[in-house]
Parts: sequence; structure tokens; C-alpha cells
Amino acid sequence: MKQMHSFGLKTGGGKGPGIRMMDPLGYFDFLCLEKNAGIVLTDSGGVQEETTFFKVPCITLRENTERPVTLTQGTNVLVGSDSGRIIRAGLEMLDERQKRGASRNSGTTR
Repeated sequence: MKQMHSFGLKTGGGKGPGIRMMDPLGYFDFLCLEKNAGIVLTDSGGVQEETTFFKVPCITLRENTERPVTLTQGTNVLVGSDSGRIIRAGLEMLDERQKRGASRNSGTTR
């Protein structure tokens, strides 16, 4: 929490904008959050695949991925730990300039 404050991140406790801290979730509850997210930041390969399926923009905080299809057919971008790259990717995704994931049935990107 201290580090979040030092970086100027708000922790609204679920009230208003900011970061909401919560207890760990079960798998299906977590999938529901992913599906309805505006952007997901992760270092998890499984989450990269799930966001691609749900067509949710994903910023991966790693320099490589074992799920390359999420880069070519999905919403995923690799940014590593560079804060500038993370912020740029997030702003592009919020502006909806970032591609959306491919449909599992059609194989096309939007």
C-alpha cells in the first residue's frame, strides 16, 4: 500500500476511481472480472490467453511470452517492466487504437 501511495496511485477501497484491493478470487469469479475489464495487466500466460478469448486488451509485464498467438491473434502487447512502455500501451488501449482479439470462430481481428 505504501508503494502505491508513493507512485500516486489511488486506492479507493471500491468507492470511485482507483485501485480496489480485494481478497483472492475463485477461478470463475476471476474470469468474470477479466471478461468485463477495460484493460488487464499481467505476467501470467494463462491470463494472456483468457483476455485474447474475451477480446480484452492485455498488457504483459514481461519481455517474452510462451503464448505467442496472443500477440499475433490477440490483444496482448509485451512491455516488460519499463513504466513508459506500460503507460504508452495503456493509453493506446484506452483510446481503442489497440487491436481486439480474434474471434475463435472466424479467425479475424477487429
